[in-house]
Order: sequence, then C-alpha cells, then structure tokens
Amino acid sequence: MKYKIVQFFKMVSYNFKSIDIKFLEKFLTQSEIYLIEKLKKSELHHSILVAKDVKQDLNKNFDNLSNENYQNYIKAALLHDIGKIEHPINIFEKSIATIVKKIYKDKETPIDKLKFYKSYLYHGAIGNDILRKIKTFKDNEELYDVIKHHHLSLDKFIKLKNYNPDTIKFFEILKFNDDKN
Repeated sequence: MKYKIVQFFKMVSYNFKSIDIKFLEKFLTQSEIYLIEKLKKSELHHSILVAKDVKQDLNKNFDNLSNENYQNYIKAALLHDIGKIEHPINIFEKSIATIVKKIYKDKETPIDKLKFYKSYLYHGAIGNDILRKIKTFKDNEELYDVIKHHHLSLDKFIKLKNYNPDTIKFFEILKFNDDKN
C-alpha cells in the first residue's frame, strides 16, 4: 500500500510537468498520438514512464528481439491504459477505487455500478476494443490480450491460453513497470 501512496503524489506532480512528445512520435502513429493525448496528463506521464522503463528492460531481457516486436512492445506499453479515455477518472476517484478493490478483492462492492469504478476495473478490456478497432497490432494479436489483461497476475495470464514465450516475457515486464510507476 505504501507504493500506492507514493504513486498518488507522483500522479499529482505529473500535472506540472511537460509531456515528452518526441518519445511518443518515435513509437506511435499520428492517430495513436491523437488517441493517447486524450488521457489525463497524469495518466499520459504514467504511460510514458512505463514505456521508457519497458524499453530499458527489453534491452536487458531479450537477445534476439526483432525490430518490429521491439517497436510493438513499446507501443503497447504506451497504450496499455488507453481504455481510460472512455471515462477519465480523477486522482481521488482512483484512490477510492484502489482502496475499495483492495478491501473487496473480487467480491461485489457498493460502488460497482459507478462509471469511475467501471473505468478503473475495465480499462484494459475497453483499451483492447479501442485498439482492435484501429488495428494497432495487426501482426501480433497477443498484444491485445496483454493490454486487456495487464492487471492480472502472471499465473492467471499464462492460464488464459498458450501464449508465445516472448509475449509472456513482455507481459511480465509491462506488469512490473506498470506497478512500479
């Protein structure tokens, strides 16, 4: 829970920092940049930080990663929270959602039907739908699943289907960096 408190203060501070547009332009198309810029500024900073850390970890953890996969993995890291554009939530709603999720785990909660809580819980699935519509990863279907399920544990993700070992490794790297940032 301590890291969630630190994350709260980071999210507040991101509102006062400028966006690294050059990093976005290096890995996203113009239409994807248009989409990602719909995120709240704090969420956009979070996505960029996650992607930059993923980039470093890709270089450390993959020996023979193709340039196409490298580009797609960083793009997926940038877009992993894109589902949050459907119903953006503020820092206080996110804090409430985090606490409620921690207390209730997978049980029904008193706030299940509230838009901000649905956005918090289902942004991965919403992001999956958004990115499929614009065919972001036409050559790597598994990346849609990574985005859809990026809050699952590694064990649960692996049980969903027989994923490529590189996809599993990328999922683990994304999840670690998403939790860290």
